[in-house]
This record gives sequence, structure tokens and C-alpha cells, in this order.
Amino acid sequence: MAYSVWHNFGGHTKQSTPIGLLRFLARVLPSPMTTGRVAGEARAATANATAAMASDSYPIWWRGIDVPPPAEWTYMFESFTGDDTGDEWALAAAIFIAQTRRRTGLGPTFAELFAHLMPETHGLPAPFPREMEFIERRRAVAAFRGHVTIDWRRRGLISFDKGVTRSLRVGRAFRERSRHRQLARLAGMPRLENGMSDPAAMNGCERAERPIADARSKGE
Repeated sequence: MAYSVWHNFGGHTKQSTPIGLLRFLARVLPSPMTTGRVAGEARAATANATAAMASDSYPIWWRGIDVPPPAEWTYMFESFTGDDTGDEWALAAAIFIAQTRRRTGLGPTFAELFAHLMPETHGLPAPFPREMEFIERRRAVAAFRGHVTIDWRRRGLISFDKGVTRSLRVGRAFRERSRHRQLARLAGMPRLENGMSDPAAMNGCERAERPIADARSKGE
């Protein structure tokens, strides 16, 4: 049975065919949610949610990156900041910083510091995953180094100014260790019969155990 629709336009009656009505409805109504379309959108939403959840579960220094961090990166971060090994790494960093400042008057860059600590891998714990984009690589390096050095600064062995190039310097705890070590060596110096310290021995000890000063460059 065929159907038709009648419209009144200015006193004139016009009949619309079913085909014309269907075309009109197709223009004004939203497209139907077919089974295939619903399934496709559901899969896409699930994939996006899964990727977001996975990224949030990554370490804080690897957030916002689609691929998971390599195991070597996680291992080195735990070694750099762990309770058992963090002080040793922080002390090694402070010694390098002190040597660099004594030699150049400025602190090393973060890249130079980590290249010294990890020379075999050029300052990185391991190569990047191949699928990582350039911007993601830069973000990962900056976050990794930043969180490690923040941990070392909390230990008092190094210090730096945020956003200031070559502002790395030794921290208060490192300077105190150096002074205590010097005093301990002075207490064990050889003494003459009159109870006075041997000047030659004292001069040699002072040269060997000169405390590492926090020689900041101008403007830091």
C-alpha cells in the first residue's frame, strides 16, 4: 500500500511522494547508529581509555608517552634515587660538579653530568624505543634527569637553580662532609716534641684536604 503526504502551500495543495519525504528526513535527521558504527566507536573509545590509563600507570618521569619505559630506564632511576644507592650516586655527581667548577668556574650542564655518570650509554640509561617521537624523547630525558637531580638536591649533596644554565653546584651536606673530613685529617697530623704541629706536614695536608668550596659563578 502506497502512502503520500499532502502539504498546503499558499492555498494550493501539493502531494509529496514517499521518496521525496525520505530524502527530506535524511537531511534533517541524524544519521542512524548502525551496529558497525556503534562497535567501531566503542573500540576507539576503549583504546583511547586504555592508552590513557596505561600512561598514568607509568613512572612520573615517563608520563604523557604512549610506549612503556624500557626496563633499563626504570632500573637506573631506582638506582639513582634508592635508599641504598642514592647517596653514592649523589656523591659522585657532587664530586664531578666540584671538579668542573674548580676547573672552569661554572657548573656542568645536566647533559654533561649524566654523560659522566653513564659514559658507556652517552648519558642515557638505554636507547629509546624506536616508535617514540622526537618530542617524546626530549620530554623523557628532561623529566628523568630533573627528578633524579631533585632527589639529590633533597639529600643536600648538590644544588641548582631552576631554569638557569650551568647552575649546578655542590650542596650544603657535601660541604659539611668535606669540612669534617679535613678536620679529621688535621687531628691525625704528626706533631713535634713541643706539641706544635709540623708546618711541612700541615702545609701538605692543607693542600691535599682543601675543602671544596661552593664557588658560584656570577649571577647564580
